[in-house]
Amino acid sequence: MNLYKSYGKKKVLKGISFNVRRGEVFTLIGPNGSGKTTIMEILEGVRTYNSGSFTILGKNTGDREVREKIGVAIQDSHSLSHLRVSELLAMYSKLYTRTLPLEEVIRSVHLTGKERQMVRNLSGGEKQLLNIAVAIVHDPQIVFLDEPSTGLDPEARRRLWSSMGILKEQGKTILLTTHNMEEAELLSDRVAILKDGILRSLGSPEDLLKEAGMNKRIDFEFNESEDGIISILQDRFQLKKGHAGSYSIFTMNVEDDMKYFLSITSSAGISIRSLSIHVPDLEDVYFVCTGGEG
Repeated sequence: MNLYKSYGKKKVLKGISFNVRRGEVFTLIGPNGSGKTTIMEILEGVRTYNSGSFTILGKNTGDREVREKIGVAIQDSHSLSHLRVSELLAMYSKLYTRTLPLEEVIRSVHLTGKERQMVRNLSGGEKQLLNIAVAIVHDPQIVFLDEPSTGLDPEARRRLWSSMGILKEQGKTILLTTHNMEEAELLSDRVAILKDGILRSLGSPEDLLKEAGMNKRIDFEFNESEDGIISILQDRFQLKKGHAGSYSIFTMNVEDDMKYFLSITSSAGISIRSLSIHVPDLEDVYFVCTGGEG
């Protein structure tokens, strides 16, 4: 790939390369402005790029056959809010030479019973599910979902995740962007972490933890500020500052590193308010790779 993209003097993509395997959920995560949406739009064929090359299903996205095999979740179904759910899907189905039965599409996104409801009267979660329905009405092999769970309440998010699980079971390849680390960790086969237009890390959530040197996370808090000890810990560990004076350090050898931690705090006469050991998650990896940017 080696994709480059600039907007004027601003370089948005700086040589991005990756491959997506058939049937996997491949997720792009990174701070705002890291290039996630730009990559998606380039792959969808709706945005140009300065240099590089890529293929989808072995062909260029401009190929009619490829266009028939990719699905993009629209983000503006509200502009067609005067239509009923079934009418909206029927309208989009006219764009393709082959489509699925609409009742099958509606069932797969958990909108059964909403067929005659006006789009404007759907909840936020139901509108996101309808966006996915539009993307899969023609039974594509690849589905692009750009931050589909943004703004959803927990129940709506779970319904969305269930629909994505159904797509995966059907063998579809899903390209996803999200700011929700739980979503990325739960759904993804592989995750690409971006920052400043550069691919910082790529792999399964489990592999990313290992690559970042994270087998365990030690959370702690001192009774008083001890900047000197924090500086010493930073020399040995990846350290994350939490809220209200709490900190986390990451380790691949929790027994040895815990002994070291207790030894230096004891020698300095530092009082520990709380101390606990946890299994790290994708959010911890994200923090290390991006410096904690949102």
